[in-house]
Amino acid sequence: LFAAGGTAHTKLVFVSACHSRKSAQAFVDAGVPHVVAVDMERVRDVAALSFTKPFYLALLSGRTVAQAFEIGRISVASTPDLPFADSESRKFVLLPPDGDHNVTVFDDAPPGEMVNIT
Repeated sequence: LFAAGGTAHTKLVFVSACHSRKSAQAFVDAGVPHVVAVDMERVRDVAALSFTKPFYLALLSGRTVAQAFEIGRISVASTPDLPFADSESRKFVLLPPDGDHNVTVFDDAPPGEMVNIT
């Protein structure tokens, strides 16, 4: 898909699945500059939910990818009743590790209300 259409418009991919780092690396190799994944471990559903909403809200609020990623991790680490919350928060990775993630990705998004369609 990326080989045919190119990656010029794909700025961010979030591979939200357990053990998704290898899949995420394929997006990095295809030229996607910001890829979020779960390292080589299972992640609890509560942790994934605790990460995702604050992460996307931060991105939509104009935060950089690095800032949004850290906000997501802090949210997981501070989730009440999540066993080993700090450990769960460290399962999320931002790839490539040496990438410049201090950029915003939704600069051209029109202002308006966020609607959850999940």
